[in-house]
Amino acid sequence: MDNKRNGYFESESLKLKEYCKKKIDFLEGKNETPLTSADEMLAYTLVFNIANEKSMNYEVHLLKLYLTLLDDYLRTKVLPALNKLEGQQLLEEMWVRWEMLQKLVTTLRVIFGYLDKHYIARAKMKRLRVLGFQSFFERVFSRLHSRFVLAVLQQIEAERDKVPIKRELVSNSITLLLELEKESEKPVYREYFEDVFIQHTQEYYRRLSQIWIRQKSCSSYLKDAEDCLGFEGKIVKDYLAGNSWNRLRKCVESELLRQHQSALLNMDSGCMVMLCNNQKDDLIRLYNLYRHIEFALGPIVKIFKDHLCSEGAKVLGDPSSTARDSSNITISNADDDSGKLPLGTSSSSSVLNVGFTASVIRLLNLHDRAISFVENCFNHDKAFRDAVKETFEAYCNRSLGSIGSGTDLLACYNDDLLRQGRKSGHCDESIKIKLDKVSQLLTYLNDKDVFAELYRKLLSRRLLDQRKWNEELEKSFLRRLKDQCGTQSVSKMEGMMRDLEREREQEQKFKEWLLRSGHYQRRERRGGVGGRDDRFQKMDIEEEEREKEKEKEKEGEREREKDEDEKDEENEDENEDENEEDDDLNAYFTTLVPMEEEAGHKRSVGVAASSSSSSSSSSSSVSPSSPVIMALSVKVLTMGLWPVFKALPVHLPLPMLHGTQLFEEFYTSCLSSHRRLAWIHSQGYVQINSRFPKYARGEGRGDNDTSGNNNIGNPKELEASTLQAVVLMLFNGPAMEPSVSLAFEDVYRLTHMPPEDTARVLLSLSGPDGVLIKMAKGMSGGGGTDGERDGEGGSNSDMDSSSMKNDNTNMGHVHHQPTTANQTTHAPAQKGGGCHTLIVPGDIFTVNLAFTSRKRKVKLPIPSIDEKKKVIEDVDKDRRHAIDAAIVRIMKTKKVLKHQDIVKEVEMQLSKMFRPDPKQIKKRIEDLVEREYIVRDSNNPESFKYSA
Repeated sequence: MDNKRNGYFESESLKLKEYCKKKIDFLEGKNETPLTSADEMLAYTLVFNIANEKSMNYEVHLLKLYLTLLDDYLRTKVLPALNKLEGQQLLEEMWVRWEMLQKLVTTLRVIFGYLDKHYIARAKMKRLRVLGFQSFFERVFSRLHSRFVLAVLQQIEAERDKVPIKRELVSNSITLLLELEKESEKPVYREYFEDVFIQHTQEYYRRLSQIWIRQKSCSSYLKDAEDCLGFEGKIVKDYLAGNSWNRLRKCVESELLRQHQSALLNMDSGCMVMLCNNQKDDLIRLYNLYRHIEFALGPIVKIFKDHLCSEGAKVLGDPSSTARDSSNITISNADDDSGKLPLGTSSSSSVLNVGFTASVIRLLNLHDRAISFVENCFNHDKAFRDAVKETFEAYCNRSLGSIGSGTDLLACYNDDLLRQGRKSGHCDESIKIKLDKVSQLLTYLNDKDVFAELYRKLLSRRLLDQRKWNEELEKSFLRRLKDQCGTQSVSKMEGMMRDLEREREQEQKFKEWLLRSGHYQRRERRGGVGGRDDRFQKMDIEEEEREKEKEKEKEGEREREKDEDEKDEENEDENEDENEEDDDLNAYFTTLVPMEEEAGHKRSVGVAASSSSSSSSSSSSVSPSSPVIMALSVKVLTMGLWPVFKALPVHLPLPMLHGTQLFEEFYTSCLSSHRRLAWIHSQGYVQINSRFPKYARGEGRGDNDTSGNNNIGNPKELEASTLQAVVLMLFNGPAMEPSVSLAFEDVYRLTHMPPEDTARVLLSLSGPDGVLIKMAKGMSGGGGTDGERDGEGGSNSDMDSSSMKNDNTNMGHVHHQPTTANQTTHAPAQKGGGCHTLIVPGDIFTVNLAFTSRKRKVKLPIPSIDEKKKVIEDVDKDRRHAIDAAIVRIMKTKKVLKHQDIVKEVEMQLSKMFRPDPKQIKKRIEDLVEREYIVRDSNNPESFKYSA
């Protein structure tokens, strides 16, 4: 019975073998007749019948038959054909045999499909297709894999060396490995190829990098390394599995980049040279190559930071070297509005505004360059952004000795930009860009509150200046400052600008009130109004003659100044425009008092403050022989918004005093009856029309000149502060007569100013090229005896109308120049002089009749005051309040908190404006405990409780 069954299976299996042999012969090319679909169905039916034979379990025998058929084919056909081949031929034949095997396995799976579907699935065995490819792996690949993989690697290395190869062959070989791994469920690709491939690649690039590092520059090396990485990426894309890229990239980066990083960065053409030469393409390549390597960016960041530090040292340098390099630069003339010395800087020892302005510009350019590197070369990498932040925090907060600090420089440079915008009259895009750059540097300041206070003081000067302020630029920067420092820090500044906006309406009301009250009469530009006195017609004729003289002088000046630089021409045009505006103002109002012969015009401004407001004013008058009225322009300032100005006791001349009294009467009757105005004359400005001899210093009169009056004709418009104008009025006398001489004690006695302020004003007016001349005690000047000059000095002591006969001065607006001096008794630096003369009791002052200037409109040097100390005191006071408020807010929310936690919370809340000192926070906590805002916890002395 068993023999019968065995005979049945053998006869049926022979039929199956015939079908398989026919398929193999067709694949081998021995038989041109393929196995048809009908043949495959017959073979399938045969397997179905054998498997369903109930008398015997033939399914196991069928499985063995399937494996035997494949093993015989691989042993007799495939392996002998591959054993004799090497290299490229092996790869070609292996791919052919692989394709044939795939077709054979597919056919056998169809024939034995019933077995695969039922028996294999029921027994939970591997599928027939998997068993077929595992047989190929065991019988063929496991014996030939070393030669096969070596042949693939040789092809890839040849391609790396730019030798032409059959790329399709390599691609097919890698595909064979990937498909074999998938079909056989064996780690073929990873274990038999990828590991060997990575090791081979590592050795290849190790040899190559050692040659390159000796022969190539850093830039050339990085380019070749980038090309190699690109080539390896192409290999992965064309040949390998996608998950091979990470291992391959790390291998190449390790051998080409990590192992030689120090040598590359420190080459003569390394990273520092790239930064200095602005080689952005090379820096981008450097960053992209090293950013994937762990901890590799650290050395590059360090070099970048060192570069910024070295460039920053060149920009700001050592404070002593900065002063030494600028020793040949003198302080700019007050006529120039560009750049002011930092607050707290001594005008007698510090460098000129050109020095610090250039430093700030270079610092801004360096910051732009650093940000450009970070954004364009280093992909906004946080490590590089932190390097920029640390470097510029160090430079922006460093002390620069006598020049000040980075905060001072930024504040003054910002003031310079806004003054330039005032000249242009519109929002210049270039200035807006520069202001944007300044606002970027504000983020690095530790003491933003100090900058805000300095900016507020400088803003007050710009707003109180006689020139128009650029509203659009000022408001645009305030918006930037609000973003940096918060709304509260700019609320006062916004209120200051609102005060100035209300000034226009207030000025119009004041003019209308003056007209209604009869103090002023309106007159036309040319000619007079019917019924007027001859004195007004005479004034018009004299004004026309003066204007003709001005035009002649301007034409002569234009011819003499053809070869001057562009800046001087712009300044001259600006002065001419201002002269025309002044003429319009003087022509609009006149007084009702008689005009004396050779009378001039005056315009002056004073500043007042009250319990709820402050004001600044300007006035104009024409007669020194009797009380006169000045054309008054007043700025009413809200106290509390503006910086605290120094209010000096000053004895004003009667015309100026009468003007202030008129405005107070107007303000009380028309605007506010419950507010008190307190005038602050230290912020006023005056324009003085004066006449000096035509003959400059060292020149004599002509031979035919027999009259002193022939030398009258050197008119100058002096722009002075109110305090300077008050002092100059004391020296006013008949034209071309020996001038008044006054001792220092007489000046401060007549003006009622404190001695130190009197000394500061006198020194700003005196000097080799000053309006006044200082003579040592006991000396005389200007002709005549000492007794005669003493008598003249006494005649001015009353400060009334009789003391101002034949007044040739015209008083105008104060331009407050933001320069300071550490010693109030030192003279400001003068052109050509530069001496620092002390005022001592008994020094005598007189008018400098030899005074001359290239320009008709001369701005006198403003007495300097050290305001930095006051700024620091105000900031310290504000900080105490800010810390107190922060502690109370925190405790009100937390109720109970430890000391260290309070310090951390306060630092976190106030870090946007300044960095509070923990010691200062501790003092404020103790103060709040004494004031019973908070109390110590009785159970834990380190904790505090909020006391409602």
